Amino acid sequence: MSEDSLNLTLSGELAAAVRSTAEAAGLSAQEWMQQVVRERLERGTEPSSKAPSYSAQGLGSPDAWEEVSDPRGLFTVPLPRGWHHQATVAQGPGGQVSTFTTTSPDGATTIHGNDPQEGLRMPGFGSLLRGEDKSAAGFGGAYLTKHYGKLPGFRVTGSAPLPELGQAVQQGLVARQIQPSFVDAAYVRAEFVRDSTPMTLAAVVSTVGLGMGWVPQVMHIVSSGDAAGFVPACLHINAAMKLTSQGEQAAHVERVQRQQQHEATMANIAANSAAMTAAHNQRMRNMSAQNAAFQQSLAERQQTFDAGVQSWRQQQAASDASHSSYMSGLREAPTYGAGGGGPDDHRNFLNMIKEQETVVDRSGWEHQVEAGPDKYYYNEYQERFIGLENHQDIHDVPGINPDDWYETPIQR
Repeated sequence: MSEDSLNLTLSGELAAAVRSTAEAAGLSAQEWMQQVVRERLERGTEPSSKAPSYSAQGLGSPDAWEEVSDPRGLFTVPLPRGWHHQATVAQGPGGQVSTFTTTSPDGATTIHGNDPQEGLRMPGFGSLLRGEDKSAAGFGGAYLTKHYGKLPGFRVTGSAPLPELGQAVQQGLVARQIQPSFVDAAYVRAEFVRDSTPMTLAAVVSTVGLGMGWVPQVMHIVSSGDAAGFVPACLHINAAMKLTSQGEQAAHVERVQRQQQHEATMANIAANSAAMTAAHNQRMRNMSAQNAAFQQSLAERQQTFDAGVQSWRQQQAASDASHSSYMSGLREAPTYGAGGGGPDDHRNFLNMIKEQETVVDRSGWEHQVEAGPDKYYYNEYQERFIGLENHQDIHDVPGINPDDWYETPIQR
């Protein structure tokens, strides 16, 4: 009897899934199909007519995972068997970060692990303006909005806490002797439309308070199915992801380099501070010396000024003495014709001819007045004279203020 032959043709997603699974098992697609059918027949069960599913279901099985490493062998991470993986160590603002991307064979679902750009947040004016939310749910919503918010139909659809993730993060930090100020964990769901296809998003997020700042860590799933169904897979990946011995050594070297850089920065700051302090002290000394020199110059100028004032006062005193002596001489009343014909004799002779008298005011100025009265009073504000007889008094003159008048001596 001739052997019957059976030809089976597969296409589309099913064919891609068979090829991918067969390659992972080291078999050709035909050999793998024959093996699966034979095992099913031997167990006496009919093969399921349902095509392999690449949703989150089934990833709980131990044989659903495979260990993946970056090209440098710095870390390992369990990722779904048969998916397309890319693992690498990327440089972020806070140091090197282990990242990965894995996509299902049908291209329907992609998991992105650890965004290297999401590093340590420090408090500052900019963060206050942005109003950053430190909670895992708040950060996750902001993260998805930042990366997908401009796509058609985008909206955040909900969130839920992940206490198991928070506990795992807390235990990992304690094992490294790090005491965080807070730990929060949650996942956030969202949706959008890509090329008329409804898409779902899920961000698995933890936030940790460290010292004066805080650090977020995020994985997220993009799927044409239910992205939230892959959250348990992300928790498994997060728990099993680890550095190799080579990665631990590289991380240690990086920490040492960062510490050295920090110490060098602090030393540079200290040196700059010391130089600034020394320059400030020198400026203070220079200002003090300049102030002392100014005070000395001011004192010398004051001494010179005082000496000038004293000299002026002495000159004034000498002038006043000379003037007083002169005025005393004027106030003397020599008799006309006495003394052998001096200058007073000449003046008296002229006054006799003009029928005038010469009187002297308080300032020493001579004035010519009409002769006749026995005495003369002068008002220097009005520049007027009043002549009176000896028996008359200035207070008896009507219409005047006697206090405005004083008697002027007659020069003879």
